[in-house]
Amino acid sequence: MHLKPTRHLPTLVAAGCILVPVRSAAAKPGKEEEMMIRPAVFGTENVLNAVNKTPSVKRVVLTASTVSVWSDPHERGRGHAFTEADWNTSATPTSFPYFYAK
Repeated sequence: MHLKPTRHLPTLVAAGCILVPVRSAAAKPGKEEEMMIRPAVFGTENVLNAVNKTPSVKRVVLTASTVSVWSDPHERGRGHAFTEADWNTSATPTSFPYFYAK
């Protein structure tokens, strides 16, 4: 998979467009890094680099799937209130690569 930044991204950010890099396809076994993790990181870095070159942007809000904070809904106990301190620590590049990419 070839990843390269789009030259139009800084223009879109400056114009106030909402940019949502999404990756949800299943990865072939052994290709998790190439098909899911690298594109997720690259897409986020690409948007943030464009934002850093755009002085009019005052705030960036990154959102993700709920799997970025858990992989098993029972791992933190019933009634757990999630906070910024919660992260998914059980996903790996080969075990739940979609969760890991988030």
